[in-house]
Amino acid sequence: MASALDRVELLPISLVVAFLANASGFSGGVLFQPIIFFTQGLPLAASIASGIASETLGMSSGALRYHLQRQVPWREVWPGLPWVALGVGLGAPVLLFAPVKVLQGVLGLVLVGVAALKVWELRHPPVPRDVPAGPLARAAVGILGGVGSASTGTGVCELHQPWFERLRARPLREANASAVATEAFANVIISAVNLVVGNIDPTVIIWTGPGCIVGAQLGARFAHLLPERALKAAFAVSVMGIGAFYLWRAQP
Repeated sequence: MASALDRVELLPISLVVAFLANASGFSGGVLFQPIIFFTQGLPLAASIASGIASETLGMSSGALRYHLQRQVPWREVWPGLPWVALGVGLGAPVLLFAPVKVLQGVLGLVLVGVAALKVWELRHPPVPRDVPAGPLARAAVGILGGVGSASTGTGVCELHQPWFERLRARPLREANASAVATEAFANVIISAVNLVVGNIDPTVIIWTGPGCIVGAQLGARFAHLLPERALKAAFAVSVMGIGAFYLWRAQP
């Protein structure tokens, strides 16, 4: 119990992270993972898995709130879920079996790629599309997002938010809500696997769980009040820095 009490600072941190993640449609795991890794003394794989488990509670809570607000167009979400599940199945072995140096390299590459995508989004505002993207693009986004989220805790939200907004021409709030719902689905599968293999630290979840559940509810409720572009810019800068650091750590 003393170990759990030592992690009490994770409660307010998780509340803020879940609030921002659910309000803007990006993965809270990308911020949880380095916070847990650098402040709680856990191995990298356990930090990623515990961050994903925390995010699972937050994204599920946010998805429920968005569903009750009728912001999730389920007809758009359902067709992509099997591809996300396939990507999760392909990405999970990386987290479970890859050496630390390889995991750091994968983590760094995914984070830098995600940050670059967000920078591109900032420079290219969404435009209406007469013909939304079709099933092959949906499969690619689902598989790549699933692989990223299963191996690093980042990917599903970051790829599906622009997918729904830019390539399926959904309004911004619906795109964010749909990305959160898709991430929640992926995270449930990932966390179930990590729970079975013992990668999740319960002394972390004791504090991050309540914070994520409450923060997600607030984020979904007050998303319309937040500056979307400022959040994306801050997210891109943070993720780029984290990714670059892990690439540096992955060097022989």
